[in-house]
Parts: sequence; structure tokens; C-alpha cells
Amino acid sequence: MLHKQRYISGLAVLALTAAAAGIGTTWAAATPAPFRAMPGVVPDWTSQATDLGATGAEQQLTTTIYLAGQDAADLAAYARAVSDPRSPMFHHYLSAAQARRRFGPDAADTAEVEAWLKHAGLTVTSPDPQELLARGTVAAVDSAFAIQLHDYLLAGRRQRAPQSPPRIPAGLASAVAGISGLDTMSATVQVDDLGGAPGSTNEPTCSDYFGQRPASTVPAAYGETPAWSGCGYTSAQMRGAYGLTAAGLDGTGSTVAIVLPGAVPDMRSDVDTLAQQQGGRPLRPGQYSEDLLCGADDSCTGTKANGFRSEEILDVEAVHAIAPGADIRYVGTSTADPDTAASLLTGLTDVVDRHLADIVSGSWYLKGGDSGVPADLVAQYEQVFELGAVEGIGFCFGAGDAGDQSFGSADHQPSVNFPAADPWVTAVGGTSLAIGAHNDYEWETGWGDKAATLTADGAGWNQAPGAFIGGSGGGRSTRFPQPFYQRGIVPAALSTGATGGPMRVLPDIAADADPFTGLRTGAWQTPADGGSAVWKNSTNGGTSLATPLIAGIQAAAQQAEHGVPLGFANPAIYFSPAGLFHDVTDHPLGPDTPIAVAVPLAKVKNAQGPGLITFGLDTSLHAVPGYDDVTGVGSPNAAYLRSLRHGR
Repeated sequence: MLHKQRYISGLAVLALTAAAAGIGTTWAAATPAPFRAMPGVVPDWTSQATDLGATGAEQQLTTTIYLAGQDAADLAAYARAVSDPRSPMFHHYLSAAQARRRFGPDAADTAEVEAWLKHAGLTVTSPDPQELLARGTVAAVDSAFAIQLHDYLLAGRRQRAPQSPPRIPAGLASAVAGISGLDTMSATVQVDDLGGAPGSTNEPTCSDYFGQRPASTVPAAYGETPAWSGCGYTSAQMRGAYGLTAAGLDGTGSTVAIVLPGAVPDMRSDVDTLAQQQGGRPLRPGQYSEDLLCGADDSCTGTKANGFRSEEILDVEAVHAIAPGADIRYVGTSTADPDTAASLLTGLTDVVDRHLADIVSGSWYLKGGDSGVPADLVAQYEQVFELGAVEGIGFCFGAGDAGDQSFGSADHQPSVNFPAADPWVTAVGGTSLAIGAHNDYEWETGWGDKAATLTADGAGWNQAPGAFIGGSGGGRSTRFPQPFYQRGIVPAALSTGATGGPMRVLPDIAADADPFTGLRTGAWQTPADGGSAVWKNSTNGGTSLATPLIAGIQAAAQQAEHGVPLGFANPAIYFSPAGLFHDVTDHPLGPDTPIAVAVPLAKVKNAQGPGLITFGLDTSLHAVPGYDDVTGVGSPNAAYLRSLRHGR
């Protein structure tokens, strides 16, 4: 699999900008009260759609009402204090119950919101302390929010949206942070998948370690015979290269949560089979568990869930590969909800409300770039991240697989992804990793691959290095100001631009993400025409790999801390003493020494046949000495595992 990107759209979370005092009446007997309209709710796409008229009054729908927490400023301040190694409050975490009492929604306000919704004829449930689910007819929703929902035809599909901004009682404005579910623009999930990745374990010519097998049957590149790309690194190779084997750390005592839509029916079998194949450790009883928020219907394992199957397999197997002693908690969210952003937020909230894990790995992002996600939805995600920091939970999200994202985008403008861009998240960039014959670290480049194909006569390479095919996400946010931990460390040339500044820059840290130096994974697969399941190995990469690798390394670092959670680790990462990271650059062997590998099958511009992959060429982004927007501060080394607590 060359690289994966999760695109999530169709967001209908509503902004509430008004603030008002709480109300003290029972809504079942309330008299009419002042109402406030919620601006910015009618989606832009309705202007390009055909209005089909009012939605059927008796249709059933579910809306999610997000509840505002208490004292947002105090929450942010506390989250910073427990995360900053220079603070006397460093690592003085609150329990989940303590965090809810101090910073969660006010119980009386929640009761008032619930009473208002019930008075409107809606059935209300509370899946967690941060939100309410209101179910009922379209007529009841129209009445509750003083709107009229209409159906629209857009791109051949029927959608639903409000014609005007919803209205809520003015006295509840401070208690409600947003609403989703009125706009049914379906979530779009895209997987960039080439099938069997070039250099996969199905190819007899692949190298077991970097540079092992010379590609003597293809033309020379840059004056040398290239080696065949890798078969996919094993657990032992990854653990050796990043220093976990030498440190004697495997993540025991830590728990990593993975949040994705759907669920693979028998994930444990895949993990155990792969471990047995590689001479590794199978999962011990209770080490892997699932928290499925999707129902007994096909929202867990049906057709829509299939799009995330390969992602789940990679994430779970990558965490177990790098940290085979860590517990893994898989949180599967519903794929039946058209607003996937809302269901994933529910999954993250579940982790925080019940403190299911110490580290969260996320290999997806919301469509639209960090500036295109609605502000109120960003606020909801950020509240969860800050509550996690208060409890000692750290969130890792991939920075993306398309470089600065100008390549192939509609506007050809650079952008960065959310949630990775959020200042309360550890954004993970990518590298290309060379591991030697003895599981030793040789070097890394910033992940940025270009591919060239054979000339017609087979004697050379077409316009080498060729076309860009994937690289680490990174760059400057246009939304988030520079966080305190990046000040004085991130160069002004990266943090300041046309939008002013200084701004947040991605990524923070990096690990192997190149599919041509990637991880060997495997799964049981049932043929499309039926029959018995067959085992298939493949080589996987992308920041979908780098993110769970970093999450597993964080689990090992927590083990070295005798189980004390690292929590939100960015301040400690940036304030760490020198020597804890590999300072990754695009030219580890020298500025005049390009690094390339041959692949037996190149699917570049529909070409079939041997190809040449050249490393260290990531769109407009460059890995240079010091902090850079491809690899952040670099990739962790063996010293990092035992020294993160000293980042002062």
C-alpha cells in the first residue's frame, strides 16, 4: 500500500457565539423565551444543489448536541501546567472523574438542555458527559430549532440541510457548544491504495534489509547500481533501529488506544499470525481489547467499514510490532452515522471520559485542511484534547501523506491537516528509514518519494528522479497561532507567512513512513468469490505507519518512567536536551549523494515494469539540520526512551 489518507467531510456542527446566563425554569411548562440564531449553519453546498422541497415531516433523524464545559480558559491553563516540564504542576494529573467535575459540562445546565429538547418532542439520551443525542421526527426537530429542513439533489445524491440558521433558547447559549446531524452531506472516505505495494513481500527480488540485494537487471541510477526495495521491516528490525531492544523496553504497563470507524471481525488472529510468522510475541490474554461504539448492524463490519479495514490492521500491528508489551484498546466508531467526524469525536471522547488509554494513535484527518474545518467542531475536538492532557493522555495524529498538499489539490495551495495541526496534538511526520543487516539504524531521510520509469529501450530512466508520489505532510497552519513550546525553536521562516504569524508548524516528531522502507504487515483475507481465507503479507507506509510507531515508542518511554503517563508530550519533546533525536535531513549521505532503490513493479502514470524511487524529495518541504517541516525535531533515538522526563 503506497500511502493512505483519510478524508472526512460532511460536517454540520453549529457555532454558538452568544453567551447568556443559565435559566432556571422547567421546560415542560415554560413560556416562550428569547431565542438566539446560530450563524454559519446553512452549508455552502446548498447554493449549488437543486432544492427538492421540505423533508418529510415523519422521517426520523438523530442530532448530537455538544455540551460546553466549565471555564475553558482554566482548562487550557491547567492542561499547559501539567504538560510543561518547567512547571511545578508538571505531571500532576487529574483523574477522569476529577476532570469532569472541574471542567466538564455543568449538570444543571445539561438538565436544562435535556428538558428543552424533550419538551420539543425529542427522545434524549446521553452516551457520555460531553454530549446529548436527540432522536425524533423531522417535524419535532423543525419545531425545536425553528427551522425547516429541506432535501437537495447534489452530484446525483440526495442530501438534507436546514434552510436557515437554527435557533435555541438564549438562556442555553452558554451551555451548548454545537450541534451535528442536521446536514447529511455524507462523509467522504478515500484510501489511496495501489494494491500490493511495490517491493512487497510477494516479490522475490525484495531486500530483507536496506541495500541487501543489488538490482543488477535494471539500469544504473546516479552512477550506481541501486538495490531492490525492502520486503517490509519486521518487528525485530523496527525495535532494533529505534533502540527499544537495546533499552529492554517493550511498552509493558502502558495502553495505546486506536480510534477508527468500524472493526475488523478477528483482529487478534491477524496480529498473532503475523507475530508467529516473524518469530515475535503473540498477544497475551487481555492485551488486546475492543470498545465498539458501532451497533450490532453493519455499522461495525459492513461495506462502509471495509474502507478502514487495512488502516486498522496496520495501526494495531504497528503498535504491537514496536511495543509488543503494550496493551492495545481499539475503539470502533459507527459507520452508519453520515457525519463521520462526529462519530470519531465520540470515540475520542469515550477514551477520555473513561481514561481507556494513556496514548491515542489517530491515522485520519478531516477534509478541508486546518482552516476549512468549522470553528465550533475544532473547539469540540480541542476540548477533548485538553481534557486528555489534564488526565495524562497524549494524542498522536499523522501529518499526512501528500507533502504540502498543493500537489493534486483543487487550488494548488499548501495546507496542513486537522487534527494534526491542533496545538494540543503531537503531529507525526514521516521518514525513509535504512535498517542494516543486524537490525541497526543506518540513516533516515525526510520522506518524499519521486518515481521514474524505464525508458522505451530499457537503457535508462525517464526524467529521473521523476514524479512525486508521496511524502510527509507538514507546513504552517493558517488557523492556529504558534504554541508556547515552539517559540524560539521553529525558525521564523517556517512559522511566519502571508497570514501573519508566528503560527503553528507541523510536524512535531517523525518516524518511518516510506512504503519502500515500510513495515511488513499481514492479514487473513477472504477471496471475493468466496472460499477459504488466505494469508497475505504486504509492505505498508504513510504517516499511517509513523503515527502508531510513535505511539508505541511513547508507550515504551512511559514504561521507562515506571508507568507515569507522558501525557501531552510536545512541551517535553521541544524542551528536551540535545541528543535525544536523530536529526533527519534529506541528504544523510551527503548533498551530492542521491539515494534511490529499484522496485520490480512501478504503478506510476499507469506504467508497468521496473521503477526507480528516489528519496528525500518532499514537494516544497525540506528536511534540514535542526527543526524542519518534514520531520519536526527528528525521530526518537535510544536516549529518548529514558530521558524524556528531563525536558526542562
